Amino acid sequence: MLQVKLQKPTPENSCLIELSQGKFAIVDRPEPARLRYFRWRAIRCNFRWYAVATIIQAGRRTTVAMHRLIADTFQNEVCHHLNKNSLDNRLGNLMNMTNRQHAQLHKIRRWTRKNQRNTTI
Repeated sequence: MLQVKLQKPTPENSCLIELSQGKFAIVDRPEPARLRYFRWRAIRCNFRWYAVATIIQAGRRTTVAMHRLIADTFQNEVCHHLNKNSLDNRLGNLMNMTNRQHAQLHKIRRWTRKNQRNTTI
């Protein structure tokens, strides 16, 4: 199991970005300069809160997650929060991995038709 010890967020090493719904995202100190051009809001997805912004790219609206932007996550990768706090977007808390690695980390099993045929009632 991956063990990571993160420092507690303090005003010296991190800052808070206000979101909608009365939520705040925690980011590293140098990050707000990159993030200030977006209007961030909080959305709930899979029972967790995430910081997202809507941008217009090539004439289409696209939603960008703050943690994926900070960690420079590729489209086919997953950005995992090590301390399981989805609003803690400090770089030391984020880790890019493949879908398979993320599923193994959480021990997620996919329920397929093959599994459905082999079950007995």
